[in-house]
Amino acid sequence: MQGKHGHLSREQKQLALRLHARGWRLVDIAKEIGCSAPMVGIMARTGRHADAKPFGWEPRQGCLTIDEREQILVGINRGDTFTA
Repeated sequence: MQGKHGHLSREQKQLALRLHARGWRLVDIAKEIGCSAPMVGIMARTGRHADAKPFGWEPRQGCLTIDEREQILVGINRGDTFTA
């Protein structure tokens, strides 16, 4: 889900900040979005990466959006089932 030159998308960066605000560990956030924990730490401390340019990625019809995937991920982390 990374863009050209290995950069993270705006959605990935914003997801990292939201997960950090929910108390996730930097290592876990890094695994989830596909970057290093130090990079997540920089994003969390400065917040400057929240306005990155979008890649324009849209899921195919019938596939989950980034927001839907995040909701599932947060629910599973909370202990909910996939069906919940």
